[in-house]
Amino acid sequence: MTLSQDDIEERRLTLNAAAMAEIEAARANGELEVQGVSKARCYVCCEAESLNLVNALIAKGLTNREIVETCEGINERRREAGDTRIIGPRSVRTHTSYHFNVQKPAQAAYRKIIERRAEEANLDYINGVGHAVTPYAVVETAMMKGFEHIVAEDTTVTVREALDAAARLYDMSAREAGQRKMANLIYDLDRIVRAAQDFVPEDLQEAFMARVEGRPMTNVIEAAVEPAPVREFIPARHDDGDEFS
Repeated sequence: MTLSQDDIEERRLTLNAAAMAEIEAARANGELEVQGVSKARCYVCCEAESLNLVNALIAKGLTNREIVETCEGINERRREAGDTRIIGPRSVRTHTSYHFNVQKPAQAAYRKIIERRAEEANLDYINGVGHAVTPYAVVETAMMKGFEHIVAEDTTVTVREALDAAARLYDMSAREAGQRKMANLIYDLDRIVRAAQDFVPEDLQEAFMARVEGRPMTNVIEAAVEPAPVREFIPARHDDGDEFS
């Protein structure tokens, strides 16, 4: 049986649609994950109670240790029921890495800010006690949320707000340009001083640097110059008789 080109195209589309339907069904059931642990096997995602609780605690900036301790009620219930899916530090870390960033993308971005700022402040956001929120994380998160509000389609920026933003941007640009200019001047001055030192005698290096830095010349080793010997004047002695001879 010979199929026409139209029949082949129709069957190809039918197969593609069936394959896509299977893929979507597997993804909806948590059986298909790009990487890591599937949601069906995740100790956090397996129940709505643990999922909602852990996601809320991650977003609030609690350390992994505090999250596990807060989940003790869920773990106790599972132990009594013979359920071995106990939420531990590894469970929280795996869920945060592979599932939280997909389920709560905005909050995942804020969590990354918290973790990065915690590392900068030498805070242990994995095994530490309490939360890992730092003042820098609060300011940066506020800035990010404000930016999200600005770029929203329904946000209206007035003419006055636009002019104020333009003026502030100009001030920031001018300040940054002045800082770059000062840095370039310091760099050029350092190069000039280093070049001049190559031509200054070693015994005058300290005096040269003192003059450049505008400080008193202390502990300067001056070149030893031996004074010329002074000849003692001794008047000639004459006998009295010789003076009138």
